[in-house]
Amino acid sequence: MMHKMQYLIGTGAAPVNADWQTVKINAGFLLMHCSELRVEQAVDADGISWWLMGIAVHSDRLSEDPLTVIKKARTSEIKEHYKTWNGRWLLIGNDEIHLDCSGLIGCFYTLVNGRKWVSGSLALLQEIEGLVPRPEVLKHRRGVEWYPLPLSRFEGVYKLLPSQTLNLQTFQPVYRPLPKPIPELSYPEVLDRIQDRFITSLSNLYQTRKRILLPLTSGYDSRLIAAACHTAKISFATYTQDHKHLTLTDFDLPPKIARALQVKHQYIKKGPFSAEKERLYTAHTAGNIDDADKEMFTHGQWDHFGKGDLILRGGVFGVAKCFGYNWFDPPMEIASLRKRYRLPHDEDNFYIQALKEWMKWVEHTPTEGLDWRDRFYLEQRVGGWLSAIEQSLDLRGTERFYIINSHEIISLFYSIPEAKRRTSQAHIDLIERMVPALLQYAFNTRPTGYKSLMIQASKATTMSLPQLYQKFREKFFAAN
Repeated sequence: MMHKMQYLIGTGAAPVNADWQTVKINAGFLLMHCSELRVEQAVDADGISWWLMGIAVHSDRLSEDPLTVIKKARTSEIKEHYKTWNGRWLLIGNDEIHLDCSGLIGCFYTLVNGRKWVSGSLALLQEIEGLVPRPEVLKHRRGVEWYPLPLSRFEGVYKLLPSQTLNLQTFQPVYRPLPKPIPELSYPEVLDRIQDRFITSLSNLYQTRKRILLPLTSGYDSRLIAAACHTAKISFATYTQDHKHLTLTDFDLPPKIARALQVKHQYIKKGPFSAEKERLYTAHTAGNIDDADKEMFTHGQWDHFGKGDLILRGGVFGVAKCFGYNWFDPPMEIASLRKRYRLPHDEDNFYIQALKEWMKWVEHTPTEGLDWRDRFYLEQRVGGWLSAIEQSLDLRGTERFYIINSHEIISLFYSIPEAKRRTSQAHIDLIERMVPALLQYAFNTRPTGYKSLMIQASKATTMSLPQLYQKFREKFFAAN
């Protein structure tokens, strides 16, 4: 299972797994990839070959599927066309590498002894070149939970930012414009377009004929996705994974929401810990992430999904909520980041150096109308942290999809007035348009006395959280 669903681009062949496929993409580079990774080729109107990796669907109802678009487009038009593509994908062609809007399929690149390598897997690069990791080790919910871009866990290995493409000949990043607000649109027009793009994306996604699954919580994001799935009239099921930070409402509300939508719901319990799975996870990621999904993987909760499944994840929606606005000051200063992540006043600290490197790039490539805090979320929290989680979950061979991850859709969410973004009002208004009945259930609430009661109960019993929740259900949710 090593390097499952991964890719490698290099100026020479590399000894990877026997079932991998190799394609010559230009005079100097080979593309090598796992046979389970979706890779499709198309030739554009100028005769240039392109390789589309991962899963991409168009969100514009007037457009055609991405491969057909490539075949009909001039080479210079491709970058404009893919602004409406949704999903988790990477595009290679014309001696360039292009990420999806937020870089969910990562792109690390390095030059070692004249050899050029590109991959979404640090473990692959480490294996090929014997790279030694930095001493910094990530800890879940402690400080910066990812290695800040454009640096990485390995010295001399860089990660492409969402605001960059990689030129394979110069082996240098090139600026790519980020999504920005569309000020001329009214709020109702923004909601109209978002709803249309969501429904179109899901309708096209359904053509993959995979079993579509939605992780459901009591939060805004998963409920909005559920409403969009229902409105798109696609078949889907929901689930909730047990974990130590699960709240009472995350346990109690998803089955009710699923019943309201007349779809199946499954609660996936935490199984016994597997040291072998932990070893596999760490080897696959090269220690590039330490998060809740690692615990779920090592306790068998990802074993419920396989190659025929497609999961609609709720990440990236921080773009709709002014992520970081309450943490960071409006001027972009390292002091704000240092304070939030409790970083030392040490200019030699790796995290300080990496974040300053990113800040230099931001200052050099400003995006009109885009707050630096929104850019931090998109390029660091998503392009760094979430992208690393996504790479880790490739271990299951299960594809994941984000219905918000296109340049156009993110631009639309940036166009929502700040006051509405801060309160998730757009989520509420979109749900009300599609399935208003889902608004009868509260969002992310903790009943009065819940926290202290749970603390007391946890000290007095060895019951699991689901068992405790069952005991408290009648007390707190009798009215529901």
